[in-house]
Amino acid sequence: MKTTFQGVLLEVDKEIAQGLDRLMRKYGFMVRYAFKRQLESETKVGELERVLAADTGLPLRYAKDAVEEARQLIAGRHEAMKDSLELWQRRERKTAIHIAKLEKKNPTSHKLKGLHRKREKQQQEVAFYQQHVNEHTFPPVIFGSRALYLDQFREGMEKTTWTQDWNDARNGRLLA
Repeated sequence: MKTTFQGVLLEVDKEIAQGLDRLMRKYGFMVRYAFKRQLESETKVGELERVLAADTGLPLRYAKDAVEEARQLIAGRHEAMKDSLELWQRRERKTAIHIAKLEKKNPTSHKLKGLHRKREKQQQEVAFYQQHVNEHTFPPVIFGSRALYLDQFREGMEKTTWTQDWNDARNGRLLA
C-alpha cells in the first residue's frame, strides 16, 4: 500500500535544489516516455520500467511510479472522454427540449435561430467525443500546460523566460 504526502521544501540549499530539479526532470521524462510507449505499443510494463531505470540511472522504484502515473493518466483521459460525451449529450437533449417547447409555444420566436445554432454546436461536440469513445482514443495531451505551449508562438515572448516556465510546468513533480 502506498501513502501519498504532499510537501513543500521551504529553505533548501542551492546544491540540494539543483539535485531535486535534476531528479524531477528525470522523473518527468520517465512519465512522458512511459505515456508515449504505452500509447503507441503494447510494451510490457516490467520491460518499460527496466528501460526507464537504465536510461535515467534512477532506482526501479521511481520507474515503477512513473509508469503507473502514465497508466493512470491514460485511463483518466479515456474516462474523461466518456464523461464529456455524457455531458454534451445531456446538454444537447436539454436544448432540443427547449426548442420543441418554444416552437410549440411561439414558432416565430427570434430565439429559435440562436437555439438551433447552439444545438448544432452541441451536436458537433457529441460527435467529437463519440468518435473518441468509439475508437478508444483521446485528443493529444500536452505535458505542462496548453497555455504555456501556445505562448511560445506569441510575438514578444522572451524565449529564456518561456523555456524556464515550460520546464517548471513539465517537471515540477516527483513521486518517491
